[in-house]
Amino acid sequence: MSAYEPAALPPGSNPGSAPGATPGATPGAAPGANPAAPAGGADACGSPRRAVFPGTFDPVTLGHVDLVRRAAALFDEVVVAPAAHHDKRHVFTLEERVALLQAATAGIPGVRVEPLTGLLVDGAARLGTRTVVRGVRNATDLEYERQMAHTNRAMAPWLDTVLLLSAPEHAHVSSTFVRQIARMGGDVSHFVPAHVASALRAKLTTTQTPDERPS
Repeated sequence: MSAYEPAALPPGSNPGSAPGATPGATPGAAPGANPAAPAGGADACGSPRRAVFPGTFDPVTLGHVDLVRRAAALFDEVVVAPAAHHDKRHVFTLEERVALLQAATAGIPGVRVEPLTGLLVDGAARLGTRTVVRGVRNATDLEYERQMAHTNRAMAPWLDTVLLLSAPEHAHVSSTFVRQIARMGGDVSHFVPAHVASALRAKLTTTQTPDERPS
C-alpha cells in the first residue's frame, strides 16, 4: 500500500481553497487550529456511514481494488482519495491517478474517487467523514499506520482509523514493486488491472530516455 502523507500540498495546489486561504486549512479556522468534527458519520439515527481511503495509488493495484471492495461492504460510501506525496517521484499525475482509480472501481457500488488536497484531517472534515480506511500487509505497515493514526487523532480527536488486512494473494504487492518491474520491462498484469498495465507501458515508453529503457 502506498503511504499517504499528512502534510499540506504546495501553495496554489488546492483547487478547493478560497483565494488567499492556506492550502489544506479548514475554512474559517484560525491558522494551526484543529479542524472541526464533521456533521456526518454514523450515529444512533443510522445516518449514512462514509469513510475515506487515502493513498498515492501510483499505480492502483489489485490489492487496492480488493481493499476498496471490502471497505464498500462495511460503509455506505467510500471515498478513494489519491494524494500527492512530496517525497515520491510519481509516474502518474494526480489527474491520471484519479482517472485510473475511477475505471478500476467503476463496478463497486457506493465508491467515488476524489483527490485529496492538504491535510488528511482537513480532507476528512470536508468530506464529512470520521473514519479513515487503510490496508496493512505486514508488521512494517502496521507500525507505520499506528503512528499515522495516532498523529491524525492528535490533530483531530474525532477521526478514527480502520485497518484492513490485505488478502493473502495480494499481501506481496506494492505500487513500488509494480513501478520497478514495469520500468525493467516486466509483466505487471498479475498485479494491476488491465487498463493500468496498459497505461504504465504507454507512460514509461514516452517518459523513459533510451538509456533507461530495457534492452
